[in-house]
Amino acid sequence: MSATNTRNCIVTFYHDIEQDYDSAADPGQCREFVRRLVELERRFGARATYNVVGALQLAQPDLVEMIEAAGHEVAFHSCNHHVDWNPSQYADEVHECRRISKRPKGYRSPRSQWNQDTLEALWDEGFLWSAENEHRVTEPYFIHKGLVRLPILTDEWPIVQGRIAVS
Repeated sequence: MSATNTRNCIVTFYHDIEQDYDSAADPGQCREFVRRLVELERRFGARATYNVVGALQLAQPDLVEMIEAAGHEVAFHSCNHHVDWNPSQYADEVHECRRISKRPKGYRSPRSQWNQDTLEALWDEGFLWSAENEHRVTEPYFIHKGLVRLPILTDEWPIVQGRIAVS
């Protein structure tokens, strides 16, 4: 028998939960979609990270409780997910998230937009990882001191903007 060269692979799922922050989404439909997604993942024994806007975590703590009760991780997806997301807000959003909760250890920037101030704020606030869309990056790496970057394959923002069609 010949030895087969196999490579271990980990697939991670990140869900950005923003409801009607920065969009015209229907909050009720979004909650129902999250409930169905959690149920589907339960059925298949899959675990995911739900990146939830901080203001939404405050407004709907039961949504976060449902996600965590199912064994999933909750991370921050900014505090307010501003329509005019710009660099002057990046670090402030991280600090505002920490005022909401010390529990999440991860952070995902809206539209995968961040800067050095973001990284310093994440590290100073005790975050362990940041997940962003980085082309051609396939493995985690240290991005700032002990802060780990978890690269993601794609971001849903081009779909939201209508630049990519989903069939």
